[in-house]
Amino acid sequence: DGDVRERTPAVTVVSPLRAGPVVCSDGFMAESEPSPRAGMAPMLAGAVVEVAGIALVIAGLPEMDTLFMAGVGTILAGSGLVAFGVLQRFGAARDQPSGAGEEGPATEPARRAWRPERELRCPPPRVVALRPRGKRRIMVWVVIMALMPVYVYFASSQGPPRASRQGPGYGETEALVHDKLVRETAKGLTYHVYYHFNDEAANEFRGSASVSKALYDDLEIGDRLQVVYLRDQPSAHEVPRLLNQARSNQAAGLAALLAILLLTILETVRRRHRRLTSEGVAVRGEVETARRRGLAYNYTLSYLAGGRKRTLRGTEREQALKPGDSLTVLHAPEKPQSALVYRLSLYEAAGPRL
Repeated sequence: DGDVRERTPAVTVVSPLRAGPVVCSDGFMAESEPSPRAGMAPMLAGAVVEVAGIALVIAGLPEMDTLFMAGVGTILAGSGLVAFGVLQRFGAARDQPSGAGEEGPATEPARRAWRPERELRCPPPRVVALRPRGKRRIMVWVVIMALMPVYVYFASSQGPPRASRQGPGYGETEALVHDKLVRETAKGLTYHVYYHFNDEAANEFRGSASVSKALYDDLEIGDRLQVVYLRDQPSAHEVPRLLNQARSNQAAGLAALLAILLLTILETVRRRHRRLTSEGVAVRGEVETARRRGLAYNYTLSYLAGGRKRTLRGTEREQALKPGDSLTVLHAPEKPQSALVYRLSLYEAAGPRL
């Protein structure tokens, strides 16, 4: 009767009970889920190697001798093992689906006419794999977070005074360690170092500092330490080695806590991207506003989910977008407001899960 209707390509899924791959629309072939133990061995081995490297670095301070350099190299090796395990566990190598990947539909110019990518036409849950850029980002973050505490410890234990302590109002000289003392308190043993120095007018000033056991054992009576003091009030002075050494352990501890927090946030983001790519419902997102800021494009798009119109923001550098362009949005079935632009995900779909 002249009635023309659009036909949706059928999605054929072979039962997991039968041999052979799962075939979706357009001849897309899916693969089975990787082993849940994949990558665990190198991740655990890398963590052990990193701990050993940190121990070597601490043993090599403050002299920064061969033990220190060996520790840094060991930490880098451990970080490489951890990154390799992460990639092996969450981004196991698979044949790239036709039209997927860095050069696939996820990065093709946005079109006004929308159709979900072929790998998303298979019913969820889907097998997913890290995109190449996702692998790079995770590897970089793991290495940076592993080295952060070591760098902070090294930087905070350096002897030269801060730039704010240099100028015509400050003087520099050397202090002589003349005594060491161990005291027993309710909280345990405390270690103290006593020193004296002379200013430019040959006036003697004395001072003391509470130090760590490692620095206490390292210092000997008769050792000389750099002192920075106010010329008009020499009693206001700093001994950088004592001050920085006392702060270095605390600074390294805070850096380690910060690294753990950042890695926790990164892991939360990774899990969210993986869950939405695996189980998310693919819908059309329409770009409403697009603005270029520097090298990136900031845009706002809308999508229909849960019976209402919702908005989502995105930023990318790959290409310019304009109002009316269509992008694929993945949203959680039970929580439509939790959504992600598919081509910005750390993961890509590789077919239905067997």
